[in-house]
Amino acid sequence: METAIIAAITTILTTIETVLPVVSGGAASTVITSLVGLLSRWVPIVISELPSAITLFSSIKGAIAALSSNPATPIEQLATLQQLDAKVDTAFEAAAAAVDPDAPPTT
Repeated sequence: METAIIAAITTILTTIETVLPVVSGGAASTVITSLVGLLSRWVPIVISELPSAITLFSSIKGAIAALSSNPATPIEQLATLQQLDAKVDTAFEAAAAAVDPDAPPTT
């Protein structure tokens, strides 16, 4: 079941990365705001429920990068994306440390 969930979320994130560059005009800001809201809801769930899904973290970071680089992204959304990016980085490091026998112990 977890594999199917990861695959579904990855597909959605890949679609965001693919479609976002062609989103333009007056609707772009609205679409981007909606996508950032979606990520804001998903990222905490993914981190808490799928903490070892390192490939999913990579897909999330790709979507964050695509949203961040779009010139139609509102400044407020850029701040949210930076916060989400930091959360994903922290979760990725924790997941990597959990499988890295040479990693320093966490406190």
